[in-house]
This record gives sequence, C-alpha cells and structure tokens, in this order.
Amino acid sequence: ILIDKIWSASPKSLYTKLRSFATGALAKSGSAGSAHSALVTISSGFAKGLHMYMPVPTPPTYEVMVEGTYEHYITEKIVEKMQPGGKVICDIGAHIGYQTLAFANIVGDQGKVVAFEPNLNNIAWLTKNIDRNPALKNRIIVRSEAVSDKTEQLTFNISKNTDDATTSGGYIANVTPPLPDSSYEQFSTVTVQATSIDELLAQGELPVPDLLKIDVEGAEYSVVIGAKNTLTTLKPKLIIEIHTIPMMLYVSDFLKSIGYAIEILDEKDNSIFTKVIYAEYQS
Repeated sequence: ILIDKIWSASPKSLYTKLRSFATGALAKSGSAGSAHSALVTISSGFAKGLHMYMPVPTPPTYEVMVEGTYEHYITEKIVEKMQPGGKVICDIGAHIGYQTLAFANIVGDQGKVVAFEPNLNNIAWLTKNIDRNPALKNRIIVRSEAVSDKTEQLTFNISKNTDDATTSGGYIANVTPPLPDSSYEQFSTVTVQATSIDELLAQGELPVPDLLKIDVEGAEYSVVIGAKNTLTTLKPKLIIEIHTIPMMLYVSDFLKSIGYAIEILDEKDNSIFTKVIYAEYQS
C-alpha cells in the first residue's frame, strides 16, 4: 500500500510557490549581520511573534516563513503526536533557524532542540536568529556537523550566494541532490565534519531524542542508517523530507524492516519529486 501511494502521488518542487508578501512584514534593521538583511516578525503559526533576520530582497520561500505557514504540517504533526513540553527534537538540517525556533517554542522551558547545520553561512544566520530570541536561547543547542552514518570528514557542496534560498540546498558530495545540475552551478565545495546520531548518543553528547526532523538534500538514508541503534532501542518519531523515488524506497524499506509505519505528510505539485513523511514505531 505504501509503495502504491508513493508512486501514485504527485511530485512536488523543493521550494514553496511564490506567495504575496504580507504588507509591512519587513522592518529594516541596521543591527543585522548582513548589509542586505532585515528583521522580521513571524505573523502566525507556532513561531508567531518570534523575530528573525532574513536577506533583502527576501526569497519567496522565506516570505512564507514570515507568514508563519512554511511547512506548517511539520509543526502541526509534532503537536498532534507528542505531548510537546519537555521533549527533545533534533533539527537535522536547521538552515537559518525557522523550524528550530518553532520547535523551541513547542518543547518549552524543559525541552531541548539540537540544531545540526554544516553550512557555516547558514550557521551565521541561525546564530543571529537564536540570539534575537533570548527567551528560547537556553532551549537550543547548535552543532556544526553534518549528520551521516559515521564519523568522518566529508566534501560538502554549498551555494556561493549567502543571501538567497539556495543556501538550503547544500548537500554531501557523494549523494544525488534533488535539483537539476544547473541549479548547482554556483556552488562550491568545502570540507565538513560528519557524525552519526548513534555515535553522539553513545558518547553522551546528545540528549535522548523524542523526534528527529531530517532535511538533508539526498543524504536521508545515511542519517537513518547512522541512527539504527537509536531507532530500534529508543524509538523516536521521525519527520523526513525525501527528494527522489529511489531514496523513498531505500528509506521506507529500512524503516519498515525495523518496525516503523510511514505516513506521507505532504507532497509537492511541480516537477521535482519531494515528499515529507512521518514515521512512528509500531509496537
């Protein structure tokens, strides 16, 4: 049944469709770290009232963040499936921090969000955005590693443009990224440190996670393989953005083999296969 749903569902592009920008949402601020940044206030959703620095001009994907509707099905599912207070969420692929901040709002003072982001340009934005919301700062741990199946140094491809939505498309060099080759023409390579969820837990460097959110541009299978012991013993819930049909098959087959049931949360409606799944261990 799952495979039938996967193949019959319509494809979806990586980026959200252009939405009209809320009037007056941007408020310029000279304190931002970029010469072309602005301070915004999120207008709705689980990040409502939080403040973020964003590039100017603001990319369409970021405009939806300002509205508070960006990938709303993720936070809605978390609140539906967990008693949120005091939980630990790993945000694997944290980008500039929109979901990290929303998750921090959800988990409350007794919870933690561990934000993994290997792109140093994104970390600069992420750190500024966390600092701009001091009430949430103690709930968030930022880690600069890529998450994979083992500890090693990896080649990582990143966008040369630090002020647009392409910074969300960074990917480990040995995976198949979701976009056409032409989308990566302005990317360059850097070396990043990789780690695995299992190893971090074994070393006592990670609080026990209740949920892993994984958005890693083609490295999804490596992340779940590197968390196999965690998944089979601690059974955290999963939300994974998956970018290709083969990757959907690899990930779904693996998760089913260790007792997880899968639900498709969202599927996009353009030319690029992208689906977001929710997975939960079935006793």
